[in-house]
Amino acid sequence: MNRLLRLLGIALALPLTAQEPAARIDLHATARLLGTDVLLRDVAAITTTDPALAERFGAVEVAPRPARGFHRVLQPRDVVERLFAAGFPAQSFAVGGAATIVLEPVFTTLTAKHLHAVADPVLRAALATDPDADVEFEAPSRLETFEAPPGRLGIDLRAHYRPERTTRHSALVEVEIRVDDRVWRTVPIHYRLRRFVRALVTTRPIRRGEPLRDGDVELRRVAATSAVDSRLVDPDAVAGKVAARDLRIDRTLSLADLADPAVVMQNDPVRLVSRRGAIEIVVRAVALEAGAVGDRIRVQNLASGRPIQAIVRAAGLVVVPAAEETP
Repeated sequence: MNRLLRLLGIALALPLTAQEPAARIDLHATARLLGTDVLLRDVAAITTTDPALAERFGAVEVAPRPARGFHRVLQPRDVVERLFAAGFPAQSFAVGGAATIVLEPVFTTLTAKHLHAVADPVLRAALATDPDADVEFEAPSRLETFEAPPGRLGIDLRAHYRPERTTRHSALVEVEIRVDDRVWRTVPIHYRLRRFVRALVTTRPIRRGEPLRDGDVELRRVAATSAVDSRLVDPDAVAGKVAARDLRIDRTLSLADLADPAVVMQNDPVRLVSRRGAIEIVVRAVALEAGAVGDRIRVQNLASGRPIQAIVRAAGLVVVPAAEETP
């Protein structure tokens, strides 16, 4: 400590005539701080015939940057201590100028508008790379305002899309706030996504079992949800089909909403066929419900009066499943 005080006294009172120092450092009374740190070049004028030496002196960090709303007072001895710590001997410089330095940090206000100006185009470009993409995005309603140092060289915003963080309903873009080409802070912006697809939609209410005719459905742009993952997009897919259930107007159609038309109607007479090995037994029956080919329906054996489950094979023909009893 005693040695440091002796060196400090030498540096502050070094006569310029006895031994000319390599650099003269004249401290300012006030210093407006633009960068993220406080360097000697921010708080003093450095006079030397060696430009490289001036750069070395100027790059020495002499104090922490005060927070927004605060000032800091820097003493000449603080500067000398930092120069000693940086490896400059006492005889290499002389400190003069102001007796104290008031450090005044400068800030630039960055609003949500500034951040979205760089983030939104990056997200649009990323979403447009999918040729089938039809996506709308919504920015968060509230985004923090930042007070950033303007930098000695300037402030820059750079946005980066994070595909690994993108889901069906959300996307992430990170905005780097760069001061003097160094990252000062990274701001994540979480977007809400709304995806759209083309699908067949009903244009009127359709009752169960009613045939779908021309004009009953049309291809529309609809919001993509889990409910439309099995959507129909080909109008030919509904040709010759009937509604498998009651369908409301504006319903997005899926394959489960369609059925083949019934070839056996309720109360139709049918031939009921069962087999035992190579023996085929055919009896008369009545359909108790309607069914398309492949449907299981109940029929009544007219000979025994017993109801039984059978599979529709064609118009007027039903077959007892192999595991069922014969009529």
